[in-house]
Formats: sequence, C-alpha cells, structure tokens
Amino acid sequence: METNARQPGIIARMLLAAPLIAGMAILSACASGTIDEAVPRAADATPAAQGTGQFPNLNLPRKGATAQFTAAEQKQNMSELATLRQANETVAAPNPATTSADQATLSKLGQTEPANVLKEIESGQ
Repeated sequence: METNARQPGIIARMLLAAPLIAGMAILSACASGTIDEAVPRAADATPAAQGTGQFPNLNLPRKGATAQFTAAEQKQNMSELATLRQANETVAAPNPATTSADQATLSKLGQTEPANVLKEIESGQ
C-alpha cells in the first residue's frame, strides 16, 4: 500500500483554514452597517441648489481688491530698487586680498582642527 506524503492531513487543513475563518468573521462584523450610515449627508440648514434661470455676467470689468500703483508710483519704486541694487552690489563685491587670506586661514584650520578635536575627545575634556 502506497501513502502519499504530500497530501496534508485533516489537522493540517484545519490549521490552514482557521485564519481564513477568523478573517471572514472579522470582515462580516465590519459589514453590519448600512450604506446610509457610510455616506455623508448634507447639513439640514443648507438649502439644495435651485435653478434660478439667471446667470452671472462675465463681461463686467473686474475691480482690484486693493488700490493699484499709478505709473508715477511704479517709476519711483523702480528707481528706488535700482539705487538699492547698486548699493548692494558695491557692498557684496569681495576684496580679492581678503578672500585669499581668509582661504589660507580656513585651509590651515581645516588641517589642524580635526587633530585638536580628536585630542580633546580622547583626553575626556
């Protein structure tokens, strides 16, 4: 008589089916509500949209929310900005001699600082 070792026994089948049965039970518990409970309703105080037969006139010119600049104010603001831009460019231009000296200082600091920090960490200070 030949036995088929690949076919699972009844206990193995029950162990495989147990999680499926538990999952179906959980899903059926979640599905106890009605569709009316799941769909949001409009507030009772707001009336439903009604057709009035009137449409907005989109050809009317729009009015700005704030007062607009006049041409003279715009010209004055542009000249002030140009003056400030020129002042900023003269301040922002670095001095080449100072820049190379700063680079040399930073380069030297980059070479010595890691060793100093390591010594400080190792000494426990």
